[in-house]
Parts: sequence; C-alpha cells; structure tokens
Amino acid sequence: MKTVSVLQYSIAPEVGYAGSIVDSRFRYQARYCEENAWHLCQTAPLRDAAPHVIVVSNESRHVAMWSQRAAPADAPIVWDYHVFVVANTDGWQVWDLDCRVGMPLTVGAYAQATFATVGIQPVEFDPVFRIATADEYRSGLRTDRSHMRANDGSWLAPPPQWPLISPAEHGSNLLRFVDMADDIAGDRATLPQLLQRFASDRP
Repeated sequence: MKTVSVLQYSIAPEVGYAGSIVDSRFRYQARYCEENAWHLCQTAPLRDAAPHVIVVSNESRHVAMWSQRAAPADAPIVWDYHVFVVANTDGWQVWDLDCRVGMPLTVGAYAQATFATVGIQPVEFDPVFRIATADEYRSGLRTDRSHMRANDGSWLAPPPQWPLISPAEHGSNLLRFVDMADDIAGDRATLPQLLQRFASDRP
C-alpha cells in the first residue's frame, strides 16, 4: 500500500511508523498489509475464529484512515488501499497490525477510531470494503510485490524477508482485490453495512 499525499489533510508521503508490534507471533512488514493479513488470518487465535479478510479502498483509491501508525496521532493518512482481519475471537473483533490504538478492537471501536470522519469528509475519501473469508483470500490472492517497485525497479518500501506468498511467475492479482468493481472474491460493503454485518457475536 502507498501513502497518497492529499492537500486537504496535509499528509506527508513519509512520516514514519509510530509504536511497535509487541506480539512476535504475528508477521509484520510496514506497507505490505496484504501479506500481513494473509499470514495473520491463519495465526492463533484467529485461524479458528471464522476469520474474514477486509480490503478497504474506493473508486478514487484515496481512503482517509485515522489512528494508523504511518501517520501522526492527530491526523489521518490517505491510503490507496488497506487490509485487515475481522475474527470472532471474543465477539467480532478487528485485528489491524497498522492501528496505533491497539488490537484487537471491537468492530465499532475500530470504526470510531479509524473512520470517524465518514459523513463529514468529502465522499471521495470514504471507504468501500471487500469482505472475503480467509479461505477465499488466501487461496485467491497472488502477489509478486511488483506494485511496490518504482519505475526504475527500486523498492518503494523494503519488502518482507519471508518468501512470496505465491510463485513469482504467477504474477499479481492484488489490484483486482483492491478494485471494488471486480467480483474476484467476497462481498462489497459500505461502512454501515460492515458494522451491521459484524454486529452479532455469531460467525
């Protein structure tokens, strides 16, 4: 995922990552949320808790998100996309390794911390969510990390040290998951629909 510099929010392209990932069970690499989530949804205690992988983006690829480690505490960052996990670990909870508030959070608490300006901000920054089961996401996603290379072939952000999640020769379909008009996997939802979907504590 890439930071998008948006004048209305005074977002700098690089502001550093605040805090640290304190639980060594979870694989994490900044800016590679799609791979972080791919591993996270199959890690205890999530793997036995009906995990769903949530891809957030929109038509403009400009999604305003608060409480992200890559932004100052008092400002949103605007991502082209982001990926996190929802699992029924103690009721439905959000597991987002990039959230500075911590994890897990109830879906409502996460929405309040992360999307508090929906309905106030310009609609082009509002989120649209793809809700896929962990099985759909893990079996369907292909990435060769090419989306994180500049035109000259250099890395826009250091890649994970773990192996690719799919053979490099299979290429990448990540941007199909990001494109909310694509039917590659799961269902699409607005923020109210996401909250309603995970309002119950039942899978």
